[in-house]
Amino acid sequence: DLVKRTVVGNATFTFTSGNAGTFAYTVGGVTQTKTLTRQLFAPPAGTLCSPSRLVKNSFNLDAEDWATIWTGGFNWKPAGGEYSHPNYGAHLEAIDGGSQSPWYFIGSWWNYDGDLSSFYGGTLTYQFRWKANEVSECRLRGKHDYYYQDLWKPDVQIYGRNGIAIGYFFPYPPDTYENGLLYYNAWKEYSVPIAAQYGTIGGYKFGWLGYCEDRPNCYTAVTQDEIMRVLQDVDSIVIRGEYCLGSADRGMLDEVTLRAP
Repeated sequence: DLVKRTVVGNATFTFTSGNAGTFAYTVGGVTQTKTLTRQLFAPPAGTLCSPSRLVKNSFNLDAEDWATIWTGGFNWKPAGGEYSHPNYGAHLEAIDGGSQSPWYFIGSWWNYDGDLSSFYGGTLTYQFRWKANEVSECRLRGKHDYYYQDLWKPDVQIYGRNGIAIGYFFPYPPDTYENGLLYYNAWKEYSVPIAAQYGTIGGYKFGWLGYCEDRPNCYTAVTQDEIMRVLQDVDSIVIRGEYCLGSADRGMLDEVTLRAP
């Protein structure tokens, strides 16, 4: 009986993937939260656990830990605003003006991180809208030869901790021009297959391509094995928000859904 237990507080471990989690505790009335990150020494190191077969972000109350990179401003917009989706309401919105082009929305680390290999064969869908200050200054898909892929500007990119980046190019992206802009300043749903896909329209390559330096000559189709190697330990998934390379523009995002097969 020389050892006695004394309760000083409580602690909780929460794991968001096989490679990340948080340790929250309260001792003496003081609450702290520590981030836990598994150290990966040789890819595809990590716990191959099965995540939820559906990840959905509707942004009804806040940005749900989404952010942007290379923007001049980023905000969560409540329902009823100037650009609100008529069916879904609140959304994310960002404007041009950052250090690089194009800029991107970046998914929350606790949903789009770690082992996502069970999503192969599924789909990523989202609602998107864009608007430019001077549309006549935009470089548009189907109107300007300069648009063709000398820049790395996929519509969706998945970046793995193995250092590999793969990008999906829509055959008809939001800035498609055919006798006028097809999808300008209007909400539209876009769907990305999480599976190998490749095709060409003239000199334009679409589907899943691998990042490379000698663009556009080095673009090649990404195989199922290459996609799986990235999905086994995802660092980030990003969605392109800038579609006017020539004038300041605004991108809007809503109803992002990643669904397993």
